[in-house]
Amino acid sequence: MLVRHPLSRLTSAYRDKYLDGAPISDYDKKWRKNEGFNAPRFYYWYNYWIPTLISSGRLVPSEEFLKRVNDGRSIQRTGSVGIANLRDAVMDVYGGKDIQKQFSNATFTFREFLEFILWVDELGMRDLHWGTYTEQCLPCQEDYEYILHLETVDAESRVLLQDVGYPEDIRLATKHRTKGLSHTLSTNDLEYYKNLPKSLVNRILKFYEYDFDLFGYSKDILTV
Repeated sequence: MLVRHPLSRLTSAYRDKYLDGAPISDYDKKWRKNEGFNAPRFYYWYNYWIPTLISSGRLVPSEEFLKRVNDGRSIQRTGSVGIANLRDAVMDVYGGKDIQKQFSNATFTFREFLEFILWVDELGMRDLHWGTYTEQCLPCQEDYEYILHLETVDAESRVLLQDVGYPEDIRLATKHRTKGLSHTLSTNDLEYYKNLPKSLVNRILKFYEYDFDLFGYSKDILTV
């Protein structure tokens, strides 16, 4: 099992899903090629951008949409942790091109992203990209022999590979890397949290409470 600092996971998801605050019109073929992404634009529109427009108040949800979301809360979607219910409601109600045209150059702040996460959580829906490890991987129920931390994966993976009999020069390939070798936030990640309301930060810390405790990560975002 591979884990990562909860707050670092969020900054990574924001950069990936919301273009780090750039206009979403920048998500074109050139951007996808440079960043190594293959998902089409409609995937982001229906899963993230339109729902965040709604949660931020820029798009007033229709009664039909609210009903669809409420009905979907009772449907279990194993693997998607319920977020597919929100996507389906968005596609059915806002599936035309008018909304996409109206908000074609929209931008999203990191604060709006965090508020969106809490909003969908209140709806009983989670996305695998930021859902808690304790909910998705059930570390208290499953018998994980090895739990590696992404921040120190090079050193920890060497122990794992040697234990299972691989030569010392073999390394695990990792797609994502974080800066620094501690279990605290990197300086770059910390910048995203500095000017957020304390009440919002506390709600996010509460959201990941068990991940912090089980995997040894510091809740002090000022510790770098």
